Amino acid sequence: MEKNQVETSKWKEYLSSCPKSFHNALDLTTEEIEELQGSPALDYLVQQKNDLRQLYEDLFPKLSQAFPEVQRYKSELGRVEVQLLAPVKAGEQIFIYYGALSTASELTRFGFCDRDNPNDTVPFELDLSEMTELQRKAMEVWEFRPDVQQLLKRDGLPSWRLLAMLRILHLNQLSVANEKLVWGTMEELLNAVTAGYPTRLEEDISRLEEGKRSSSMSAGMIACISHVISQKLIVEENLKTVKNKMMNLLTQDQ
Repeated sequence: MEKNQVETSKWKEYLSSCPKSFHNALDLTTEEIEELQGSPALDYLVQQKNDLRQLYEDLFPKLSQAFPEVQRYKSELGRVEVQLLAPVKAGEQIFIYYGALSTASELTRFGFCDRDNPNDTVPFELDLSEMTELQRKAMEVWEFRPDVQQLLKRDGLPSWRLLAMLRILHLNQLSVANEKLVWGTMEELLNAVTAGYPTRLEEDISRLEEGKRSSSMSAGMIACISHVISQKLIVEENLKTVKNKMMNLLTQDQ
């Protein structure tokens, strides 16, 4: 009722600042999810969507039973009441902290995507099926977990752990030739991630800008394309680091 009378409501300022709609993975259409093809996070997003659907169906009764002192579902009013953990004065603004999340988590849990998110990562896995016994033992000594997903970060610097694992895969006396193999493998991994996307970064940016300009793109589509752009930018930044390193190694050879 207050929303229908927003111009005369005493809550006008608050209501005007509220989002006009809310989106999360439950709202993503098949077409929007298809925009994530090539993204290593696609399987994660699909699984999260299924998990969220189940969570949504069970949410209210389970929360009211498990945490009656924190959240109470008002079935007669159709809402959840949440108690604050700190005192708040009347009229004081309340903020929600989303946490240090990747764009995949932002998209899945909250339905938006911050392309400039400093916490974004690109997950991928190493194929270690052909390791020798010596390489396996080296992994154990250093307590490396080959089965754990590796993450590319926005700073463009491959982690020391990932590089150490690649050095073990090319186990040899440390040399320029060995380092070339390590960084060459890193470049192949990144190129494989890039090749998995059906579109180029420039195309995605152009489509997103046009969609926003013409208001012809759904919020879910904008979030999905923004996520893919963020992922590609991370891969691109890591590729720059790898190529610079390869150039330095070539210089050392001369």
